[in-house]
Amino acid sequence: KMELRMKRNILIIIFFLINAGIILPQIDPQIQKYRNEPYGDKTYRKKGIMDGNLIRTIFRNDGQVGTWPDRPSGEWPKGTGHNYIDGVTPLISSAVIAPGNGQLIHPCQTSYREEVDFDPVTNELWVMEPVPGYAAPGSEEPAISTKPKTWPDKWPRALPNIDANWDGYWYGYFGRGVQNADFETFYVMDDSKDKEFTRLPYNYFPIAADRNRGGLGLRVEVRGFQWSHVLAEDIIFWHFDIVNLSDFDYDTTYFGFYCDTGVGGVDDNGDDCASYDTKLDITNDIKKS
Repeated sequence: KMELRMKRNILIIIFFLINAGIILPQIDPQIQKYRNEPYGDKTYRKKGIMDGNLIRTIFRNDGQVGTWPDRPSGEWPKGTGHNYIDGVTPLISSAVIAPGNGQLIHPCQTSYREEVDFDPVTNELWVMEPVPGYAAPGSEEPAISTKPKTWPDKWPRALPNIDANWDGYWYGYFGRGVQNADFETFYVMDDSKDKEFTRLPYNYFPIAADRNRGGLGLRVEVRGFQWSHVLAEDIIFWHFDIVNLSDFDYDTTYFGFYCDTGVGGVDDNGDDCASYDTKLDITNDIKKS
């Protein structure tokens, strides 16, 4: 009898573990670290000025580059007062079936100074917001490679392979303390504040166990680079590392930019004519005659 009882207990334990594996799938440890970070929040918005080569412009840690009517905004060459943009911002969208009503929806994640969705009750903006911890709390600017006072005292441990050895050094794309570019900035943002499709009738939550996270469940690490070398002195390079934190795989996803051109600056941009040349594969912005 004792032997039979022991076997029955073993069988019950094995059955429980199998079912637990089905009900609670393993989450990648790195993804879980990201999920455990604070949500993006407008409280942590910061702006700086990129001026590492012949281009000078305002940039913000919610994805925006340039802004109207503030200057400099895509100024080139630097110091001339010739501004070319009123704002640029990334767009990320995916196709999702809303569980609440079975409708195909396309949440689009971005942040901009105007014409963005917001909560009709609380007026909270449904936009990408900066994740705290990636700049010095007292800094008005995002973390910039050439300005150690903008760096956090400790780089967030959610970053892969980061430990105390990185603290006090630039978190560089090319390595610890490596400042390859003349100007490099780094920040993180997410789409947790976009609650548009969490409401009825859609009821879409990217992480089922987290009712405070909206959007698509995206975390974006952003880097901007400028080199003063003659081959790159007229270019800003932006690097977006987009991580899907959600419970779902998105098989249809789009990434692009909204470009609000402003050739001529605040007082002389009403006669611009933007177009796209499909043969040259280039965007044009010219003055109307």
